[in-house]
Amino acid sequence: EREAMNIFYVGMTNTFEHFSDVNVRQAIAMGIDRDRLVDNFYPVGSEVATHFTPCSVPNGCTGDEWYAYDPEAAKAMLADAGYPNGFETKIFYRDVFRSYLPEPGLVATDLQAQLKDIGITATIEVMESGAFIEESSAGRLDGLYLLGWNADYPHITNFLDYHFTASNPQFGDPIPEV
Repeated sequence: EREAMNIFYVGMTNTFEHFSDVNVRQAIAMGIDRDRLVDNFYPVGSEVATHFTPCSVPNGCTGDEWYAYDPEAAKAMLADAGYPNGFETKIFYRDVFRSYLPEPGLVATDLQAQLKDIGITATIEVMESGAFIEESSAGRLDGLYLLGWNADYPHITNFLDYHFTASNPQFGDPIPEV
């Protein structure tokens, strides 16, 4: 046995309306009850991630932890960002079992309900696996998408370099500070 070296994330690309605003992205992060998702849809022993890189990877959990669940603050942030009544979006996923997402349909449905609680109406779109990977990797999904990463090797660069370098358009325009 060993600690898991994978991560599930709700992705969004910052070149699309709504998601270009960092406050909207942060509001969505605060509006998701990650404990609920792990408790209801993951095997016993699974844990909520505090960082993008698993803590089982050396230096994987240095720096600030992820946003705490706070739906009231999320609603206030959306209002401050110009969306007092929320907005409409989509949740994309591929219907395949992965260790980082064993129940994609159930997670998408629960996420849809959680977003509704903060004023975001999301329709669910199931995609064929190959098309989903191609479109998400190219940064062409104009909504939220459910994806993850299994470590190819146990080093922080396996997670961060792939996802956050300028050569990867998945999340949109790179942030120079990152």
